[in-house]
Amino acid sequence: ALQAIWEHDTGEPVNIIEKTISLKPWAVPFPGHRTPLPFLSLKQNSSLIQKPWPDILLSCGRRSSAISIAIGKASQQTYRVHIQNPQTPTHFFDLVASMQHDNLKGENVIETKLALHKLTSDQLEKEKQIWQSQFNLKTGQPILGVILGGKNKKHGFNQQRLTDLINLIRLATTKDNARVLITPSGRTEPFVVKALATEFASDPSVWLWNKQGQNPYLGILSNADHLLVTADSVSMISESLFTT
Repeated sequence: ALQAIWEHDTGEPVNIIEKTISLKPWAVPFPGHRTPLPFLSLKQNSSLIQKPWPDILLSCGRRSSAISIAIGKASQQTYRVHIQNPQTPTHFFDLVASMQHDNLKGENVIETKLALHKLTSDQLEKEKQIWQSQFNLKTGQPILGVILGGKNKKHGFNQQRLTDLINLIRLATTKDNARVLITPSGRTEPFVVKALATEFASDPSVWLWNKQGQNPYLGILSNADHLLVTADSVSMISESLFTT
């Protein structure tokens, strides 16, 4: 995604325009600074990228780096900030804000321990009211939210981790009389969801999203007193910490 910002000296409100791009298959393997004809590398469903060029351009993700670099060559006045690891030399941007685990170094690199996100306090409060009745929460009962990610290059469930998770949930319901709200993500392994559904099928204190209807993720974040989040997603961890 690209986010263009025009700022005027006249005191007018800042104009923010959000644009989304998608690359043609031939362009996907190229690093941003090596992409030939970057403006022609975009699929037809991409947002229109053209003049007037913005004063500040925010780009995010590897696949938007080529367009940011191309805009920088076309416009001397555009200050370009890239968020996350561009997987291309950082000197092609004015500023790079990358996660600490990317281990990027450079005079124009800012390291962030947590991921950027769009959550706001007002949004969470609104979601809290919407979901309270759907979760059938009782006044004074502690609420444990369980946010499940899944398999990636470094993390994932195995049988032992699944057993540990089930034991933790069972301990929360028996020892602390907690209401447990669980939401899997798109990456959560099917055997994990199936095991949790079977284990807690007759336990009214455990609520597990069956992936039908509206996603309860924000409802759980906003209502939980405590959160258990799997380690595979920096984004989910960052959003969970925002609720504290």
